[in-house]
Amino acid sequence: MITQVLAIAQSLQSEGGFCCKYFLKNNPKMTKQLPYCLSHNIQFMVIFGQDELDNGTVKVKNLALESEEEVERSNLIAYLRENGVRPI
Repeated sequence: MITQVLAIAQSLQSEGGFCCKYFLKNNPKMTKQLPYCLSHNIQFMVIFGQDELDNGTVKVKNLALESEEEVERSNLIAYLRENGVRPI
């Protein structure tokens, strides 16, 4: 799972120009990630597990709107841009 985390983060950084923060654990817990994101004013979380990897998708949680959508991994950068995320 760590390999996939790094691959997605690298894509978001190099192709999207986005700043990324990530947890390098095989099974990170939402109970630690969510409070961190909220306390650092991070608006979007990209979440995935084995099911999403198998389907070529990720879940994008918009913390400001308290919503979540499933997005094709190949459309992730475009989706984030369409929802207001700007390159650094």
